[in-house]
Amino acid sequence: MAVAPFPEIERSYFDLRWHLDPVGATQAGVKTYDDRYGRFSPSALAPHLAALKSLAAALEETTAAELDDEIDRTAL
Repeated sequence: MAVAPFPEIERSYFDLRWHLDPVGATQAGVKTYDDRYGRFSPSALAPHLAALKSLAAALEETTAAELDDEIDRTAL
């Protein structure tokens, strides 16, 4: 399996985060989700949890090219 580059994984994480919490996205200045509210029922959260687990596994497999990226990778 090919390992995705860190910036791609990072972008996927924030896309997922903002999709899950559109109000948080708006507060962070992301305008894409301004017309939405988050859904936090178990059935709505299940796909997000699976995606987060997948991203966590991808983060474990990747390495960062620079120290700043390694710090970001560790923080995610």
